[in-house]
Amino acid sequence: MIIQHNTQAVFANGKVNTAGRQTSANAEKLASGYRINRAADDAAGLSISEKMRSQVRGLNRASDNIQDGLSLTNVADGALTEIHSILQRQRELLVQAANDTNTDLDRQAIEDEIVSLSGEFDRIFDDTEFNTLKIFKGENEIIEGPDITAKTMPVSSTTNTTTNRKTEDVWLPKNPKPNPTPPPTVTTTSSTSTDTDYIENETPRGTDSLAHDSYDVELIYRTTTTTTTTEVTTTEVYTPISSADYTSLRKPGDMVGTNGYINVKNVKGNLDLSCGMSRLGIKVDGIQNLDLYNSSSIPKTTTVSADKNTAATRYDLGDGLFLTQTIALVGDSYSISYQLENTGTNTHNVDVRLAFDTMNTKATCINTRPAPPNYTLANSNASIDISATNTTHTVLGSIDDLYSQWDDSKVQDGTSVRNDHTGVGCWWEGSQMTPGSSIALGAVSYGPITLTADPYSLATTVDTKTTVDVTQQDAVTSYAYMPEYIDIQSGSLARQNIPIMLYNLSSATLNLRVPTDMSAFRAGSSIDQVDRVIDKISSIRSYYGALTNRMEHACAVDDISAENTQAAESRIRDLDMAKEMVDYSKNNILSQASQSMLAQANQSTGRVLELLQI
Repeated sequence: MIIQHNTQAVFANGKVNTAGRQTSANAEKLASGYRINRAADDAAGLSISEKMRSQVRGLNRASDNIQDGLSLTNVADGALTEIHSILQRQRELLVQAANDTNTDLDRQAIEDEIVSLSGEFDRIFDDTEFNTLKIFKGENEIIEGPDITAKTMPVSSTTNTTTNRKTEDVWLPKNPKPNPTPPPTVTTTSSTSTDTDYIENETPRGTDSLAHDSYDVELIYRTTTTTTTTEVTTTEVYTPISSADYTSLRKPGDMVGTNGYINVKNVKGNLDLSCGMSRLGIKVDGIQNLDLYNSSSIPKTTTVSADKNTAATRYDLGDGLFLTQTIALVGDSYSISYQLENTGTNTHNVDVRLAFDTMNTKATCINTRPAPPNYTLANSNASIDISATNTTHTVLGSIDDLYSQWDDSKVQDGTSVRNDHTGVGCWWEGSQMTPGSSIALGAVSYGPITLTADPYSLATTVDTKTTVDVTQQDAVTSYAYMPEYIDIQSGSLARQNIPIMLYNLSSATLNLRVPTDMSAFRAGSSIDQVDRVIDKISSIRSYYGALTNRMEHACAVDDISAENTQAAESRIRDLDMAKEMVDYSKNNILSQASQSMLAQANQSTGRVLELLQI
């Protein structure tokens, strides 16, 4: 037995101390819930855990940042939605103004509404903010330029020529100039229309380290001028033509069926004399028949000579009484004669009246009674004479009176025209027809036609030459720029960002010019401008929409990454309570056993004192 070194007790004491330390560590972990409470617990694990904690907290903050960015894009899209509504209404008003049924008052009302909407258009762009940041007032950084050029160039030139020819007979005064053909006349007219367009071309130039895009831009103010020049050349060629056809009357046999067979129409046109035998009236024993030509109750027979120069019509008046009208073409005149025959057994008193309708041709009387007057029908180109023999009366009067009246008070002898629609009457009255008698009443000479002007064939040629010249003038501004951006920190590491472009928008920067003269032409031209701005706003809204989708995906990725990283960090740093409880129980038992062993070791060495007492 030795007492200098109580090895057994020293060993037991060491175990007591070790078990105590381990039990204390178990108690600390169970109390905190963490496996690593200090770097000594797991130096490598602590390093990994802290790095993961940084990532998780950064991802959570980045997710909140993205939510702020989403709010900004939603504000921008909401404002642009109203801009779209304003533009659509303005376009609707411009389409309305382009209609020519609008009055000046209508156009003024349309203009007032468009101007009011334009004010709200710019106010939205000026006042839309997010956290005091003006969303639509971004300032572009000019990188290069601007370079300004201007050029004018012809676009196209077309010439079309059309020719229109017509030939007609015309009348010129007697003894005109030897050559009535005038030199060609040339008339030139010109009109110019201008259409202005605004063209914006953007080409991506490059991207910097923060994903900020820069652009090469070309702004073109294009003016297209269309000049239409019309040159009209009128050529008139007069060619004298024979007057024989104008002075030659048609044959009576060719006119059967017309009123009285005589309706003055010369071989070549009617010269607008328009005069004809219109009514042949008869009174037999006081009984009137005003219109033998068109009567269906009186039989008649017409005989035409072989050469058609004579046409005789025999009217059966009843009771053996006949009236024969003979029309003969003698030279260039008609001879119209009448004969009465009584083949019956009774005596009859007969009055015969003939009426010429001068239509729109004025008639004048060149003789006065007691000699039978001669009547002249004339227009600006020709005249024709009418004279009668053996008449009891030749008169001028209203053609209606000559047609429908047998009342002498309705007509009168005279030397003047009563109106432009005048009748000439030839009357044979008081013929007593005894049985077997035959009486030649008399005749009317009708013609010849005398030309008071010369006929010509006029060939008119109209050459229309239309030239359309289109020129284009471009004022081009070229430069490179980088828009202003705000960056949304979308990740936990540096330079993990989503850039949001800030546009500089206004009616000026969008080149939206509202017309102050709301004419149909101006309104129609402005429709194209509004369409272009609608397309521009649509592209900006599409940009914000795509950006919103991107940030929603980025937010989802951040949330999922934070969740999974947090799970990984938990596996490193969090305590397995069950396992640690087992270790705690084990170390607690060992601590108690080692204390018991220490007591036993101290007790065995105490027996040395018993030896010393002996």
